[in-house]
Amino acid sequence: MRNSYDYIIVGADSAGCVLANRLTESGEHTVLLLESGGRDANRWIHIPIGFGRVMFDREVNWMFETEGFTVYHAVGTCKMGSDAAAVVDQKLRVHGMQSMRVIDASVIPVVTSGNTNAPVIMIAEKAADSILRGD
Repeated sequence: MRNSYDYIIVGADSAGCVLANRLTESGEHTVLLLESGGRDANRWIHIPIGFGRVMFDREVNWMFETEGFTVYHAVGTCKMGSDAAAVVDQKLRVHGMQSMRVIDASVIPVVTSGNTNAPVIMIAEKAADSILRGD
């Protein structure tokens, strides 16, 4: 295992994977991609059709019954701007932190009329461009 990386990305969702791919495609940079969660030893997790089998299994899908959910995707929890309430600037850099960015749906100001996956992928693409330019 390496002792140092050029970039550390927390969250292997759409944005995390796009960002890791873009930052490493030239071969010049190294990335550590982290994802939380327990060990996925249950064989049904790795089979696409297995979702139905583990959906009600409390050992695998504990959030299903312990947390509420909505049909809307959570957005707007990380305000972009330059005012006192803003968390990130227009290049997604966290105010007051060096070399830290927020690159996910939380920077989208309002819920989109469709799924947030495509906008999040575009946010990650633009962020990767900015990072690779040294912005």
